[in-house]
Amino acid sequence: METKFVADSMLGKLAKWLRVLGYDTHYQRHYSPGVMDESINTQARCSFMAMPWGSK
Repeated sequence: METKFVADSMLGKLAKWLRVLGYDTHYQRHYSPGVMDESINTQARCSFMAMPWGSK
C-alpha cells in the first residue's frame, strides 16, 4: 500500500519535497473547515500539521 500524505497550509515546502521524492501529497494554500479531516478519513492519508511554538 502506497503512503499518502496531506499537509496543512503552513507546510508548503515539506509538501513540495514529498512530491519531489515521489510521494502522493495533497496540499492547498487555504483549506475550508473539515477538508483536511475528509482527506484523512476518505483517502487514508497521513497528516502533517504545524503547531505554534509553545503549544502543548
